[in-house]
Amino acid sequence: MDYTNKRKHPKYFELLKSCSDYLLLKLQNPKIKWSENVKVALAFKLNGEKLIEAFQNRLRLSTGQVLKLENTQIAIDGSNYTSSKNLREIFGIK
Repeated sequence: MDYTNKRKHPKYFELLKSCSDYLLLKLQNPKIKWSENVKVALAFKLNGEKLIEAFQNRLRLSTGQVLKLENTQIAIDGSNYTSSKNLREIFGIK
């Protein structure tokens, strides 16, 4: 089943927004010990774009760290598939 048009639909964005409170609650759990150098990568283009939009380009962790979310963190190649090369670049892995 092709979900491309579903993810472009406003209802998909509403779904992400409604789930964002749950995810933020988990990210802000003080029992989670976050690294000082947290990195974020997103694996899918449309999902990543909508997630970035839903979180207004940032995530706040329990430590007070604010992580910027940008399209450059979407690890896809020219064919719009997840790229291990791009993931390694985002995470700083050689």
